[in-house]
Amino acid sequence: MEHIQYFESFGDFLQFVDVPVKGVFNSSHQTGKSASEFRGTSSFAEAMNLARNGWEEGTKELEVYASQFTNVLGSLLQIDEYFYDVTGQDFDLDRVLIGEPEAWLNSEPVQVKAPALHTLKFVVNIGASNGVSKESIMQRGGAITALIMLLEKSRRRVELELVTRVAVRPQWEDKTNHLADCNIGTGKILAKQAGDDLDFGKLAFMLAHPSMLRRLGAALKENYSNKTIAKQVCDASYGYSIDVLEEERGDIYAPRMFGLSSEWTPEIAKEFILGELKKQGVELKGDL
Repeated sequence: MEHIQYFESFGDFLQFVDVPVKGVFNSSHQTGKSASEFRGTSSFAEAMNLARNGWEEGTKELEVYASQFTNVLGSLLQIDEYFYDVTGQDFDLDRVLIGEPEAWLNSEPVQVKAPALHTLKFVVNIGASNGVSKESIMQRGGAITALIMLLEKSRRRVELELVTRVAVRPQWEDKTNHLADCNIGTGKILAKQAGDDLDFGKLAFMLAHPSMLRRLGAALKENYSNKTIAKQVCDASYGYSIDVLEEERGDIYAPRMFGLSSEWTPEIAKEFILGELKKQGVELKGDL
């Protein structure tokens, strides 16, 4: 059985999870030293404040991680820049009427030739296993941010969807790994519509703060208590992260971070960005 919860905006998601659920174990609201270290915040209220108002400290770090790629790759993008000249492809009637010699509109490739207003759906699975480091989460967040910036600079519009998909076995003693024997809960959040400017403060929290998954994501599972699969999803355990189905991965997909093989280094991040730019037809002029 799978329950899917859709949110039309990040604000709708925050409103949904900001309701403590009675009758289930509220991992999202745990306090204490170990809980704070694991979740990156001392309380659920602190996590909600960062989610609503932006994560200032993380914003600076995210910009540093993203700039590793945008500073280098941005100069290699090739797009058409338009300017006025004495000859060209078309003319500006107003400039002709006032006797302006440079009345023709011309262009030259200076940085990624790309179709205007082309929209891409970028799906990011925010699932991360307990052993994934905060540094790795931040590195991935920086790479995703950089990729969005580069795509939009190349005249692609990016829609960002955050997904958490969790599987829970009905009974822990059942050792099967078949998802058919599991209950699955999925949350989908439209975090950025195509054409929206990047809000680095909120983006830093959504993509790179452990509380996004370990407090707010946990609260989402706890709120399943009002749904049919309540006991299996919440009371048995918080489950384990799984990837979304192939047909739900949009144009670009960042998979769950599961185990040591999911650690993101600058080299892996660079490879991810370059690979996705190539898939979307974004050409780079020159060598890295």
